[in-house]
Amino acid sequence: MGIVLVVLAGIFGGCWAAPIKLMRYYTFEHWLFVMALVGQLILPWLMTFILCSDVVVSISDIPPVVLVKANLFSMAWGIANILYGICLARIGFSLTIGIMTGIGLPMGVIVPMVLKGSGKFADAPSLLSSAGMIILFGVTIMLFAVVLSAIAGYGREKSLDLIRK
Repeated sequence: MGIVLVVLAGIFGGCWAAPIKLMRYYTFEHWLFVMALVGQLILPWLMTFILCSDVVVSISDIPPVVLVKANLFSMAWGIANILYGICLARIGFSLTIGIMTGIGLPMGVIVPMVLKGSGKFADAPSLLSSAGMIILFGVTIMLFAVVLSAIAGYGREKSLDLIRK
């Protein structure tokens, strides 16, 4: 079942932009609203009720502090997705994806090292360990690439402005 869900997630992740072709009839904000509603609210709860036999008991067994943290991270994830969609509409796909990948991936690596968490993340190395230093070096290189992408995007925009004039 896990492999099937991962494959489905990959398919959906690769096809998420396909309905944008309908945007001649709708604005980007319409699509973003539908995407957020389905992808961040309807499908997660639908899968929870399908795959979890007793959701209420399962959730009641979780300590309140963990629920609050999980919901705060979920809320931050939702806000980030909305802002990502706005960036796509405002600055374009190529530049947004480059910048967001360059910022998002390092955050996904650094946050577990800082917050530790539980389970497999409880034993995550700290940022000051040798593994942490290597990761910080890689993150520095990625952030430098983001700066280069931003400079390139700015230069492209300036050159397009010159062509339009």
